[in-house]
Amino acid sequence: MEYYIRGNQEPLNRTHLSLVVKAGSVLEEEDERGLAHFVEHMAFNGTERFEKQQIVDYLESIGSTFGSHLNAYTSFDETVYFLEIPADDPEILETSFQILSDWAYAVTFDSEEVELERDVVLEEWRVSRGFGARFQENWFPPIFGESQYTVRTPIGLPEVVETAPRERLIDYYERWYRPDLMAIVAVGDFDTEVIEAKIKRHFAPPPEGEANQERAVVETETNRPMFGVPEHDAPRINVFTDPEAPSTQVILVRKLPPETGQDVAAFRRNAVEALAFQMLNARLFERGQAADPPYLGAGSQRGAFINPVDIVQFYAWVEQDGVEAGFEALLEELQRVGQHGFTETELAREKVSLLSSVEKAYKERDQRESANLSQIYADHFLTATMTIGIEAEWGLYQEVLPEISLAEVDELADSWALNDNTVLLIMRPEGTGTSSDEELAAFAQTQLESADTLQVEPYVDAFDDVPLLANIPTAGSITDEETIASIDAQRWTLSNGVTVIAKQTDFKNEEVVFTAFSPGGHSLVEDMDYVSALYADDLIASSGVGAHDNVALDKLLAGKLVSVSPSIWELSEGFSGNASPEDLETLFQLITLYATEPRLDDSV
Repeated sequence: MEYYIRGNQEPLNRTHLSLVVKAGSVLEEEDERGLAHFVEHMAFNGTERFEKQQIVDYLESIGSTFGSHLNAYTSFDETVYFLEIPADDPEILETSFQILSDWAYAVTFDSEEVELERDVVLEEWRVSRGFGARFQENWFPPIFGESQYTVRTPIGLPEVVETAPRERLIDYYERWYRPDLMAIVAVGDFDTEVIEAKIKRHFAPPPEGEANQERAVVETETNRPMFGVPEHDAPRINVFTDPEAPSTQVILVRKLPPETGQDVAAFRRNAVEALAFQMLNARLFERGQAADPPYLGAGSQRGAFINPVDIVQFYAWVEQDGVEAGFEALLEELQRVGQHGFTETELAREKVSLLSSVEKAYKERDQRESANLSQIYADHFLTATMTIGIEAEWGLYQEVLPEISLAEVDELADSWALNDNTVLLIMRPEGTGTSSDEELAAFAQTQLESADTLQVEPYVDAFDDVPLLANIPTAGSITDEETIASIDAQRWTLSNGVTVIAKQTDFKNEEVVFTAFSPGGHSLVEDMDYVSALYADDLIASSGVGAHDNVALDKLLAGKLVSVSPSIWELSEGFSGNASPEDLETLFQLITLYATEPRLDDSV
């Protein structure tokens, strides 16, 4: 068994404990479909030291919230249990480790509790039979193909859950809940030596007992199998129409092998890929700001969906009749990158932006939540993701980013070519659009087959290098100042009548937040102007500010950690936002511009 320990004081006096099991629904036999999830349920319904509902009762007694996915989850490749407990009570800490140990080695599968829990698991299945389940049933087959993942969804089959004998639950548990497939993750406000001693005492070696000793031995024939996802040459197209679909979307997927490298070269590849996605997303954003845009929003990303493959997604939200235009726009932008690559100015801008975001994470490294750190270590155990710590990351980014060339980024983008292992999903609400599902599929097939013959112009990185605020206003003065002792804050009155209340905190090292407001809001407008008042702030926020449209403003603020939003509420209006301490000057310039030079772009 492996273990990860990290002292962390955010939040104070709290400890986050996890039992991570490298076994999920993909390991089920045909007559076990749904039992990985069922086993997870049974872990809360009786162990050798905690009978029936005692674990649930205990967790609730110490203030933990208990419920679906709040204390455990089962996925294709893993089952994870977690506890968040007070850190200053040795008895609670000891009991929590007893619970983790029992989950790992001593779930009892009491016959009466098994029968009672069947109804709970079946009810979860019934509740899940909505849009999400139908989406998965349409999405998984083209993605996974003839793979074990297609037929091993975690929720399983109701007939198996309803009829599987208790012995099959025990079979799954004893087969896969083994030391070589489990890890303990402990992150929190504690003495790391104390935690390590507890882990060793509770988990190494396994508790006495014939079944546990058998599970401590890893036999060759019971090693955890790894299931792949078959490759395919031709693109797969799926048009999914559903009455509960929340929007119309085009999702273009490219399946790639996961990145498992642990060296500087792998880190560099990840940085190159991050830059490529940032540049493509900036182009998609810019195209979406044009008059009569082909989509409502678009983007791209890479994610680890299941262990065997990573998924690169290019997606667009479109109008109900906008599938064709949105899909064509995605293809055009991908072909533009493929044919002409990116530009040096784009790369320089995104390097600054990426380095700025990493620097912020580094400066706030002591304020990361224990639950987030715990997830990082769980991911490392499950998929061998690179986990070097933000201190090392910050140093490597400073070393690697200046050396990354445009040719490297363009070469990385070549992996986005839509040849093999490509899947297109079109999702839309029922009764929308003028084209049938068959017509949309045929259109998409034609577009994909002819994508390589599509000729597009190179991207032009238009950018007006002008200052954000051309005319700096004459400074006023503070006419009155007082201390508000009850909240340890300062109140300043400015010469223009504005009141400022300032309070220094240590919540985040790299963030200053503000809210500005005055009485009024929607309540003051005439009835005929009410709808305009409702949408005015969104329209202004999407139009840029001063002399800068939204695209120019986005480029101008690259690398700066700053945001300002105008708002009109029911009884007041004002501004809100945040900035890093280094970008406070930019923050105040933006506030000035929104107050004195708001912009309304007709194309918005």
